[in-house]
Amino acid sequence: MLYRSSLISFDFKHNTDERIRQEIGMEFIPSEGQVQVVRQMISAILLPELVDVIIDSARYWARLHVKRQGKGTANARLHRGMSATICYLVTPRIPPQARLRAVLFLIKSNDQGWFPPPPPDAPVLDSSGFKSAWSWFEAMIIRQSDEYPNTPHWLKDATTRPVPVSGVSRDGAELTEQEKAAEDAVQVGPSPKRWYLTSNIQAQIFDSEHSVFWLHDSEAKGNVDKNSPWGRRGLGKEFVHLLKPGDRIALLARARAGRTA
Repeated sequence: MLYRSSLISFDFKHNTDERIRQEIGMEFIPSEGQVQVVRQMISAILLPELVDVIIDSARYWARLHVKRQGKGTANARLHRGMSATICYLVTPRIPPQARLRAVLFLIKSNDQGWFPPPPPDAPVLDSSGFKSAWSWFEAMIIRQSDEYPNTPHWLKDATTRPVPVSGVSRDGAELTEQEKAAEDAVQVGPSPKRWYLTSNIQAQIFDSEHSVFWLHDSEAKGNVDKNSPWGRRGLGKEFVHLLKPGDRIALLARARAGRTA
């Protein structure tokens, strides 16, 4: 069904539309058909260039909703270099006529805190005040092509379950330089091609709820770092603007020094 403005929301262990409406400030989440009907009504009485302005101002967007339930674990002790990256979820392809305006992530997670706390001079990640992200989350855009239809090698498995993301193939062999280049080619954006979402509170046994909402026109908040080791920080607007029909979004859970996410 034809539509142009839409919202992608991720919902991990959250089951109600009410929570999503609260997070994005929408009283009502329309269907694709309802957006199209309203667009046609506005187009009949106003100039075409005003239609998108009105719809965006009202946040009258259809929604693409992706959800995964069940526990996923990123345990750095089980991976070389004491660093683990797990793809917890990957979306289907963005529909052909969609024009993304916002992305919402709702996540429940915890850090088991088996290792000592980070040193006092560890870099502060965000306004919450906790330091040195031993376990955190990143987002990635995957844009497959005719040249690389089956890349990255973990993508197929990630559509059904959380899977490790590493420099080895499905059979455990080291990726060749050509294979590494192919995987890099399907990842969209400037290096490091990953965007920082949020971190766990260290050594907290109970799950915390994290909400990250990126708008197409939102300004960067807090610390902005294009080269952060935890992914591109404070640049959610950039992420939304890069998304195109056919893209997939991968949600990555990461851990270092024995932490779990």
